Amino acid sequence: MQEEIDRELDAVEAERAPALLEEIALVTDTETLVYMDPATGEVRDVADAPEETGDILQITDWVGNKLAYSKAKIGGLTAEREALLKRIHDQYDPQIRHYGEFGNWCLVRYSAQLREYGRRLLDGKAARSIRTGLLHLRFGTTRPRVDVVDEDRALAWCEEKCPDAIQVRRSVLKSAIPEELKAEASENGFEFYPGGEETFKIE
Repeated sequence: MQEEIDRELDAVEAERAPALLEEIALVTDTETLVYMDPATGEVRDVADAPEETGDILQITDWVGNKLAYSKAKIGGLTAEREALLKRIHDQYDPQIRHYGEFGNWCLVRYSAQLREYGRRLLDGKAARSIRTGLLHLRFGTTRPRVDVVDEDRALAWCEEKCPDAIQVRRSVLKSAIPEELKAEASENGFEFYPGGEETFKIE
């Protein structure tokens, strides 16, 4: 592998490679030969990249090939990652569920006995919890609570009895602002972009 990389490096312009190699590590991908900042992963240069002032047809062909290669690699690696994650989930999820169910079984099985034991340990004490062995037995008192089961009826009742319980969320729908008001909006809490600039995208 190193010999192949060395051969590719010999083709790099003489005045370009030494300066790059002083501070940039070479990624050992013989299909891209990318010079990359080892600390940030930022691409600094590519060994076989044509000059910006070179033949436009050569540049078009080179960029097209490199983008196609990059997209294919991303797609392949993404699929590989998902497959690997699935294998990991398939391997560990059943074990995690098993031990979770085992712990729940222990709690359900002995909850009544441990509750009674906790009461005996706390008898005559102001404390509501106590540690015994590896367990922490805690007693508490539930607070009154409500759940909404019929939102329309609940809203109607709250409007009459406790309007503060009604939550109203307000937000700006930018798409509803007319074109002729968008410039004025910049003076009233908006940032205005007049548009009209040419856009360009390479795919």
